[in-house]
Amino acid sequence: MSESSQKYSRVPFALWFLGACLSAWGINRTLGGWDENAMLLYYGYSSFKTIATTYFDANNHIFHSLWVHLMTLCFGEENALAVRFPTYFFGLASLWMIYLTARKVFSSSSTACLALFLSAAHPVFIHYAQTARGYSLMMFFSSATLYCALKIMESPTWKGGLTFSLCGVLAVYTLPTSIYFLIALGFWIFWTLWKRGHQATGGKNSIAVFIGAYLLTAILLTLLFLPLWKQVMAVAESHTLVQQNKGSLPRWLTELSFGIVSQNFPGWLMGLLPFFLVGLWTSFRSLGPIALLPWTIFLVPLVINAITGIAGFPRNYLFNFPVWMLFTAEGIRFVWNECRSRFPHYQKVFAVGLITCFLAAFWKEVVVDVYKAHAVPDGSRYHSALVDKSPSDEFLVITEPKHYLYARSVVKERTLQAIRNNQVKSLALVAENSAQAMIYKPSFRDKPNRIFQNLLNPNHLQGVSLAGGKMLFSLIDGESFAVLPIDFDSKTEWKIISGMGTVATESNLKLAGATALRLKADSGTDLVVATQLSYAVSVLRPSLALMLWATHSFNDDPVSFHPILSFPIHRPSGKQDFQVPMGKINEGMNLTFSESSFSWSPFTWNLKSTMGKFPVGSYQFTIWLKCKAGTEVLYDGLRLFLLDVDEDLLHPNLKRTVSGRN
Repeated sequence: MSESSQKYSRVPFALWFLGACLSAWGINRTLGGWDENAMLLYYGYSSFKTIATTYFDANNHIFHSLWVHLMTLCFGEENALAVRFPTYFFGLASLWMIYLTARKVFSSSSTACLALFLSAAHPVFIHYAQTARGYSLMMFFSSATLYCALKIMESPTWKGGLTFSLCGVLAVYTLPTSIYFLIALGFWIFWTLWKRGHQATGGKNSIAVFIGAYLLTAILLTLLFLPLWKQVMAVAESHTLVQQNKGSLPRWLTELSFGIVSQNFPGWLMGLLPFFLVGLWTSFRSLGPIALLPWTIFLVPLVINAITGIAGFPRNYLFNFPVWMLFTAEGIRFVWNECRSRFPHYQKVFAVGLITCFLAAFWKEVVVDVYKAHAVPDGSRYHSALVDKSPSDEFLVITEPKHYLYARSVVKERTLQAIRNNQVKSLALVAENSAQAMIYKPSFRDKPNRIFQNLLNPNHLQGVSLAGGKMLFSLIDGESFAVLPIDFDSKTEWKIISGMGTVATESNLKLAGATALRLKADSGTDLVVATQLSYAVSVLRPSLALMLWATHSFNDDPVSFHPILSFPIHRPSGKQDFQVPMGKINEGMNLTFSESSFSWSPFTWNLKSTMGKFPVGSYQFTIWLKCKAGTEVLYDGLRLFLLDVDEDLLHPNLKRTVSGRN
């Protein structure tokens, strides 16, 4: 090999290293942006079994979620590098697959290097290679599947068919919209082979290998999605552009089409679109059927969307990205060669102009937009400030889901501690300001419940500054009363109010105390049980009520009902039970506790909490529990705390009432 050839052979590695550096810049930023928050809270912190068998939200990119969960178990749930490593790894792998595929398609090292460079410096690629989502995996598996298909068409082997099938399965198992890519690729493969009349040497037919590969893919996907099919379809129907636009078919198809184009050529990079079209045109002359590949992969999914009425967001079609970069690179190479041959005296001017335009677009789309958007407050400082400025026995309520990450581990520890010790000494809110704290409204019966309205004095609500524009507001300090004793849930007498089933104690599986309560509902109707406290509870000052408990379901159905708190009131029509509006707090934080997190399906307790308020008075509480028909559930650590609000924080009207009673 000549010295110049050796130097040229290093170019792909240099470009790949450039991509690695560009994607690494900002990868250690705070977790939570661009749906990372939902992915981690819903799935990343759940068990392997939960990830593989539940699909209540489209943020479950299953294969990616499994990797993320493994990384959180090994390196901690707030380790940004570990959480984002799978996307970074597959992102870099996809760069190399794009390079190899370009060489296979165009037999040109210059086109392959251009495709590698365009992908490595592309803002969409950089963003998703350093964001904990499954899109870089989609790009890798789509390019790897295409590469395997080209290899099989050259020299069919069953090993190649197996690799093709594996890549296709993992693509769909990451993002179900990749099924559109597999179907479109199948159309192109079989049409191309039919046009060529392709028969492999050695007696093995390419068509037979592809048929076998697609059959294996269908079998594996059926097995993987068998427990998920109904859930996936329900989510797909609720996440369609049809539902969002409520418009005509041409309208949302047009919007989706332009969205896909803009995803591949965002902002100033739209200037590369003419080169992509040139690449398509020149490929028709030199490559024949392969020039139809981008059109097939782009149009066939849209046809399926039009027929089924089910579509994703433009980013769900990033399987187009590798192919579009390939043909864009070929278009640039063709235009460059034409300019060199037709205008040899101006080739330097053309080169400088092209490079300048691309660098300007790169600066605008990557440095200004992507990197600037990724500059967010440090989450680890928020975590440290929360630990340092809040006593270890203070119960925390996080008012906004966007602030859950980096507080989750602290809230989980405090909740578990309060359940096991049956003690809460203080309570505090985390909010951005006092106004946000005052309007905090945890949901009760799916309706907002403004707990602090007419209870707190907003002028006296003072907070301690945390990192990232968040504040800590202490509402209770030292005055609290545990209404229920330890093991109340299992030692009290529960009466069946409705339904059929069994009520028993469980001594082997428990979270706190000596025993837990085990409810099992017969099929057909839900089981409802209740118990009335044998003693009255006196509230001498306006107070907050905090209820904590833990549940474990023995069924795949994750639905569990919150305990209901009620007390009798006397009206002219007779005595009635009044249900206390206890709003769900820290909802969606997915607080779980398990002794063996690394197992496939660990025994997991779900930690839950609600909060309400009580005026001065005497109450005879009744607690209600419910178990869904045909299911079995454990309740343990049922706790109820009454917390006196600091007198200085009380609303002026309540303050006068308290003073008058004293």
